[in-house]
Amino acid sequence: MTVALDHPRAEDGRILKQLTTDNGPPIRTAGVRTTDDGQGTTDNGPRTTDAVDFSLFHPPLEALASISEEDFRRTFAHSPIKRAKYRGWLRNLAVAMGNSGDQRFLPWLEKAAQHSDPVVREHARWAIERLRSRS
Repeated sequence: MTVALDHPRAEDGRILKQLTTDNGPPIRTAGVRTTDDGQGTTDNGPRTTDAVDFSLFHPPLEALASISEEDFRRTFAHSPIKRAKYRGWLRNLAVAMGNSGDQRFLPWLEKAAQHSDPVVREHARWAIERLRSRS
């Protein structure tokens, strides 16, 4: 069974504010080209309508958790982060959320605990137990 994690769309108004440093516009990395609409992309494919242009300089966990698998692949196409694959990304998010002590992550973690990948499920369950034991 595959459970889709909740990735907000632009219409939702959740989390989708542009992530930047406090020092200006989003940071562009090598290998990023600009499309006709001024958006950065690391491949030749079309951008999704809910993609977020963001900086990875101190992003909030909830923003990182909003990245879809397609956007993960596009964002990290020329980065060593892609080696962890999307399931590794989700696993690491679960660990970070569990260590955060922030109860607001429980709904996301409960969905992740139903993920098709056993490693993601295991880490999400660990994070849920950790958060619940701290309350």
